[in-house]
Amino acid sequence: MIEMEVKAKAPSDAERILVSLGAVHKETLRQEDEYFQHPVRDFAKTDEALRLRRENNRTFLTYKGPKAGGPVKTREELEIPVELSIRGILLKLGFTPVASVKKIRRTYIFQKFAVSIDEVEGLGLFLEVEAQQPAEKEEFFEFLKNFGVKQHDAIVASYLEMLEGNIVTPPKE
Repeated sequence: MIEMEVKAKAPSDAERILVSLGAVHKETLRQEDEYFQHPVRDFAKTDEALRLRRENNRTFLTYKGPKAGGPVKTREELEIPVELSIRGILLKLGFTPVASVKKIRRTYIFQKFAVSIDEVEGLGLFLEVEAQQPAEKEEFFEFLKNFGVKQHDAIVASYLEMLEGNIVTPPKE
């Protein structure tokens, strides 16, 4: 599957704005994402990621391919539900845990988008808008105008990259 999303700093009233637009709350999740390094391939150089996500009572293993350029982050994403014991298998195969990202994610559905308000430990409040159907770049930013987000406010970096200090995010009031 090809993932298309835009991430930006969220205003403090993001949830109120979503509800006023008629977005429907889908779920609230506590997520912990643990990222792994391949034993012989440097994911930082190849712009790939292997993540083990624990959310509530579910676990998912996710591969993310290199990001395509532009304000709308587009990349291949393959995800499967797994048992948490997969972590032991990854370790036995030589994968190394490198970092974790903890967040509370409140997800809403609005038209063709899944909109997440993420409270990321150590980073703050973010909006992630992901296309659930084919969408053009302009559609993302037309929707994001409701939050005062312009195209130049888009953050292509992952939360992991931001936590590692590799990226400076634009401020959002």
